Amino acid sequence: KANFNARYAKRDVDYVTVKFSDFKIDNPTDEQLKQFYAQRPHVVPETRSVSYVFIPAEMSQPDKYDAGYALAVKVEDDIIAGDTMKEAAKKHGAKYVALKPFNRDNRPVDKLLTDSMVAKIFDMDAGLESEMIETKDGFLFVRVDEIKPAHTAEFESVKKSLVNDWTKSEQKKQAYVRANELLVDLNKDGKLAGKKSVTVSRADGAPTDVLVDAFRNEIGQNSIVATPDAFYVLAVKNANTPKVDKKKMDNLRTE
Repeated sequence: KANFNARYAKRDVDYVTVKFSDFKIDNPTDEQLKQFYAQRPHVVPETRSVSYVFIPAEMSQPDKYDAGYALAVKVEDDIIAGDTMKEAAKKHGAKYVALKPFNRDNRPVDKLLTDSMVAKIFDMDAGLESEMIETKDGFLFVRVDEIKPAHTAEFESVKKSLVNDWTKSEQKKQAYVRANELLVDLNKDGKLAGKKSVTVSRADGAPTDVLVDAFRNEIGQNSIVATPDAFYVLAVKNANTPKVDKKKMDNLRTE
């Protein structure tokens, strides 16, 4: 019965939506954008330029495995002797690939770049080749050609993209001030200008964030509900115990 009441109970609430987009903001100056960016710098993640040599082989067939391994050893010997990976690959008919710079979370589409391989690549030093690596499809040598460390992007390179973020931040500030004014009036005299009065369940009747607070708050409690695009001023008025429904109760008991 407790589960039934919790699941199917409804509450009467009043709420007002204070949308960020309702507040008009003038275009920011460069100085305002610079101050905003100083508090929220954009970090460009570390990138790595990588090349590799791949010697395909049917690893499950001993004779083809041995042939592939023998060829991989020759490639390895030439690299150790001073050949570039590209030269060694060309000499032995192996596959050579040079990848454009990528970061750990945005790698190229390449079946050899598995999670474990990427982890290995980002543990390697620049200018060094890996030892021979056995994959399910053949033998692999990887080289980290260049590392560009993570760094803070220059202001000018992100200036245009900052305008929308700054504008929304300023709108959010004004929306919060307005939401607080409404909450103060609600707490003081019980009045909520522009309110919408609804009966809600746990699943419908109002925006999801409002529903969550409508059932989390105590009866009679007033609050501000924060969401990514608006603030809601919420008053929880009454709790409505659901009428017993035999079918729903039987289903819940079975569950």
